Formats: sequence, structure tokens, C-alpha cells
Amino acid sequence: MLGLAFANLNIFYKKSLHLYFFITTLGGGIYMEKNIKLFKLYSLLTGKFFVGTTQVLFLKFKGFSFTEIMLISTITGICSLVFEIPSGMLADRIGYKKCINYGLLITIIANIIIIFADNFIYIVFYSVLTALGSSAISGADYALLYESLNKVGHSELFKDTIRKINSIKMYFVAVVTIFSGVLYKVNEYLPFVCTTVIYILAFVVSIMFTDVKKTVNEEQKLINYFKLSMSAIKDNKRLRWLFVAGALFAVLFLNQNILLQQYMDDIGLNVALFGVIFFIYNLITAFVSKRSGKLEGIFGKHTKSIFTLLIAVCFVVAGICRNYIGIVFLSLCRISIATINPIMDAEVNEQIDSAHRATLLSCYNALSTVADSVVSPFIGITIEELGIFSTYIIMGLASIFFVFYLLTEKFGIGKN
Repeated sequence: MLGLAFANLNIFYKKSLHLYFFITTLGGGIYMEKNIKLFKLYSLLTGKFFVGTTQVLFLKFKGFSFTEIMLISTITGICSLVFEIPSGMLADRIGYKKCINYGLLITIIANIIIIFADNFIYIVFYSVLTALGSSAISGADYALLYESLNKVGHSELFKDTIRKINSIKMYFVAVVTIFSGVLYKVNEYLPFVCTTVIYILAFVVSIMFTDVKKTVNEEQKLINYFKLSMSAIKDNKRLRWLFVAGALFAVLFLNQNILLQQYMDDIGLNVALFGVIFFIYNLITAFVSKRSGKLEGIFGKHTKSIFTLLIAVCFVVAGICRNYIGIVFLSLCRISIATINPIMDAEVNEQIDSAHRATLLSCYNALSTVADSVVSPFIGITIEELGIFSTYIIMGLASIFFVFYLLTEKFGIGKN
């Protein structure tokens, strides 16, 4: 009788335990699903929006030279080299959510500083804080999304999720930026003020994230953790290849808005139409982002090289045309950006384990930012010495060499 009672008690205990695990797993899944939904809203609210199309004009209005403006990228890149990896290590140890929160707060402060900038020292402060804020966010946000998908057993959906998020974001950006030129006409400060308000809303949304359980022991020495993270890069040939490719893509992608602003200015386009042009460009990006999976399905492993070649051709044609036709060709570059970015993000994440995700993503972003910061001043000098049209031709011809690097992936150099 006593044995039967113990047997029934054991069955009850096991069923209770199963119920407990079911409830906690379900609850965790619900929280992760909430993260994925919140991430879409968070993505909508994080971007340069109004200032992306008028930043160069605003800083020139403030009295800064084009070289000084391009130095923002250089200072930001140098500071990112200092901040990126430590911030990634911090995110892996204290949680992704906290790093995103801190990063957004710092970015808000940076935007407020540039509004009141009247000499180069403000540019320096703005660049340093921008680097610190973006370093805290970069790696942590995509790591949070990837791990949230992983927790509900759908990590393979990361690439498609990024495509959908990018598409929605670019439609939103398209609607917002169409007013940027008009806002700048009304008051030169309005674009930065509105962007700062949007970042404040993004901070509020980020507070509602549920952090993914940390996979790193906080008592582990930082130097040992750093060595383990670096060994992951050293031992993975595919990851190293992706790091270099990502840095080269950063040089091509990150300067496109700045170059386009100068191009439109030099062909005599009315500044009020700048927002309209960026609106059309963003619509193209949004439309292609959601459908870029089909393009990848058509071109397969050649997708990155083919669409990089498209950028090279468009740059050269725009430099030769020197008129409104050039703007049409430059719009095709947005197809390349919308197609390549999700592929690179997914391929890098697939090569990284959870314990070092934020750290290695920060390394990836740091290398990309540094590459851009090294090249940006030379782009600025080339524009001032030779003009925007010759600069486009030079960058287009240089991009052809990048295509040859991408083709090495086919021959196994870019494989693990």
C-alpha cells in the first residue's frame, strides 16, 4: 500500500515537473515572440531619417568644410575601434537589452550636441558619442533578434526576418524623408530636432525588450574571454573572409547618401527636391528588401558579386552623365544594398556561436567602420580636388577589384 502511494506520488511529481517546464518554456517563447514584434518597431525608430538627406547641408550651413564633415566618419571610426569590441563583450556579459538602452541614450545626447555646434570641437564630441552609442547598440540588437528567434526554434528565419524588417523600415523612412527637404527649408535645425525626438521614442521601446539569458559567466576574466573570441576568428577562414567583405561593402554603402547629396547639389537640383529623390530611393530599397530572397534564389552564390558589379557600373555611368540620368542610375545601387545586406548579416551570424555573438558582431562592425573611416577622408579630398563626378568614376573602377575578391568565394577561399 505504501509502495503504491509512493508510486502515485512519483507520477504526480513527474507530471508536475513536465507541466512546470511546459509553462516556463511557453512563457519564454511568449517573451521572445514579444521581442521579435518590438524589434520591428525599434528598427523603424532607429535611423538618421530627416538628417540622412540634409546632414551635409546642415553642417555646411554651420560653416564646416566638406573635409571637416568627412572627418566625422574618421573620428567615429577611430573611436569605434576603441569602443566596439569592449561594448560587445559587455553585451555578452550584462545582457543585450542594457547595451541597447545605454547606446540610445548616448545617441540622443550626441544629436543634441550637434544641434548647438558652432566650432570643430563640437564635431569631435558628436563623433565620439556617436561612436560610443552605435558601438553599444551594434552587435547587441541583432544578437537579441537572432537569439530570440533561436529560443523559439526559428533561427533559420533570421535572414527573412531582416528582409521584412528592412522593407518595412525603408517604407517608413521613405515617408519620413520626403519631408526632410521641406523641413530644412522651413528651419535648418528642424531635421535634427525631429530625429532626436524619434530616437527618444526608440529608447522607450527598447526598455520593453525582454533580455535573452546570458550565456557568459560574468566571473570569467575579460582577457580570457577576449582570447576565446579572437580564436573563433582565427580558426574560422569563412568568418575572416566575411569580415573583409563586410568592410569593403561598408566603404561602398555608408557613403552613398553623402555622395548623392553632393551630386544633386552639383547638378543644380533644388534642395526641396532632395527629400523627394530620397523618398523614391527608399521606396526602391523597401520594395526590393522584401523580395531580395527571390533575387538570391535566381543568382545563387554569385548574388554578391553580380550586385557589386551593378554598383560599379552605376557609379561610372553617373560620373560620365553628370545630369539627372545619373540620379536614375544611382537609384539602382539601392537594389544592390537591399539584396546584399541581409545575406551578409545572416552569413556572419551563422558562423558565430551564442556565447560570443555580440562580441564577434562588434568586431565585424568595428572593422567595417574603421575601413570606412580610413577611406572617407580620401573621398572628401577627391571630391574637393577633382569634383564629385570624377570621384564616382574612380570609386566605380575601384569597385571592380572588389568584385574579383568576391569571386574568390567560388574557389573555396571564402569557405570554412
